[in-house]
Amino acid sequence: MGAVITAHAKADPLLADQVFELQGYADTAYQSFGLSKPWPELRLVNRRDDMLKSSDVIAQAAVFSDFTRVLYFNRSALGRATHIVTETIDHEAAHFAAWEAHGYDIRTHGRQFEETCLSEMSALTCKRFR
Repeated sequence: MGAVITAHAKADPLLADQVFELQGYADTAYQSFGLSKPWPELRLVNRRDDMLKSSDVIAQAAVFSDFTRVLYFNRSALGRATHIVTETIDHEAAHFAAWEAHGYDIRTHGRQFEETCLSEMSALTCKRFR
């Protein structure tokens, strides 16, 4: 799928560039974990959006009952250091990969997630963004 670009982002070239860059990071992560296509949709949301568990959350992976996969990304985190953004996206991509490999009834940060995450990332990154 691709990034959902809001009218605000279309009117703001800098924001549109940031979303395009973010989508590139996500696509790289999805490819790295070998996710099947179509890849999860990227949605940029406000920090108080219901899909983020708190305003401090940078991103949240979600799968809906129709198996639509969405990566929600906190708009206020766009200005963070690149390594924080990419490691967060990698962590969320690991959730999608774990669900794809082991089903949706696994524990969020359980054994299957850890094994999947560690297959592509460091232990520090796998645990950092819980």
